[in-house]
Amino acid sequence: MARITAIQLKYLVVVAKAGGRNTSSRDFITLAGVKHATRISKALKRLADIRILFYIKGEYRFVNPFFAQWLIHMNY
Repeated sequence: MARITAIQLKYLVVVAKAGGRNTSSRDFITLAGVKHATRISKALKRLADIRILFYIKGEYRFVNPFFAQWLIHMNY
């Protein structure tokens, strides 16, 4: 069973709220609360490796879209 870190959870919430496109954009970085896009890239790649997200056509998406809605609903 794979575990995620608190920072990975934070990025999942940002993807759920803002979408998975342009993850290196200034807006995404600001929402994520980091200074360097490389941290985001590594975390999102890890989340794709453990099959919470997948990457297609330049966008990270949730394997289970209901999980994204649940994160938003639970106010993470």
